[in-house]
Amino acid sequence: MVHTCDPPNYERKRSVFWKRVRGFGRNLVNRQTFMIAMRLIVLVERIAKLLNRLFGDF
Repeated sequence: MVHTCDPPNYERKRSVFWKRVRGFGRNLVNRQTFMIAMRLIVLVERIAKLLNRLFGDF
């Protein structure tokens, strides 16, 4: 009986897929995109507060 250390073919394909996903995530989420996302969150919060003041008496 032969025992090998290599994972089955489907496990190797999955690991390559997740390696690519992690690499894409590292390229996508950098300092610039993080700052843009934070500005967008602050802007949405301000708009929500203004709309709450405007329509708060209903």
